[in-house]
Amino acid sequence: MEPDRLHTTAFFTGTQPRSHNKGKLTDTRKKHSRSTVLLNIISSHQLEETEIEKFWTLESIGINTCENKENTNYLQTYQNTAIDYENGKYTAKLPWKLDHPDLPSNMAIAKGRTENIIRRLNREPHLLQKYSEIINDQEKRGFIERVPDTEDDNNKHMIHYIPHHPVKKDSETTPIRIVYDCSCKPQQDLASLNDCLMSTPPNLNDLTKILMRFRIGKYGISTDIEKAFLQIGLDKKDRDATRFFC
Repeated sequence: MEPDRLHTTAFFTGTQPRSHNKGKLTDTRKKHSRSTVLLNIISSHQLEETEIEKFWTLESIGINTCENKENTNYLQTYQNTAIDYENGKYTAKLPWKLDHPDLPSNMAIAKGRTENIIRRLNREPHLLQKYSEIINDQEKRGFIERVPDTEDDNNKHMIHYIPHHPVKKDSETTPIRIVYDCSCKPQQDLASLNDCLMSTPPNLNDLTKILMRFRIGKYGISTDIEKAFLQIGLDKKDRDATRFFC
């Protein structure tokens, strides 16, 4: 049985011990001696200063802003030209590198991995059923769509298949989730999808400002967007680069 072909429509510390500033050391080799040796240790406050700095930079969630001018310019251009809002939904293009290498199809390796996953999950039928339910639910919601068997791939500019695999979770409602391997490449001298995409620093809202605005009003309301990232549609021209088998 041949796996079905789909493509995505959704865009998709340790602490160091502190040194004591004063200690007491007794020379035990001279049992009959009443003398005591005092050992004074001069300690630096560099560690404490570092801890304070780390505390005040928590709002960045451990992410350091990259000052690369080229990346900053690219991000600004991308936001102005690659994101659209239509029919109440955002769509975005993949952030391709301007001189990205040729992207291989990955068809054989993606198909082989999918067949292996199906054989492996057949040993645990409840996980195979859940895996199938996730994919069916995503198709029903419009996050993914089937590639018609009649579609002519010869006229496509770029076709790329992404392998995927299950990851078990300690959850009764969602015991398994699907992870897509965008770093997969058929051989070392060829590119993966990740190799072809720009990696720019995330443009996150300032956490301090969010907390301050939250405290202004009398009442605070917290909400969650279901499947938030999958709600962003992927530009139709890029969908063939995110195909996968199921």
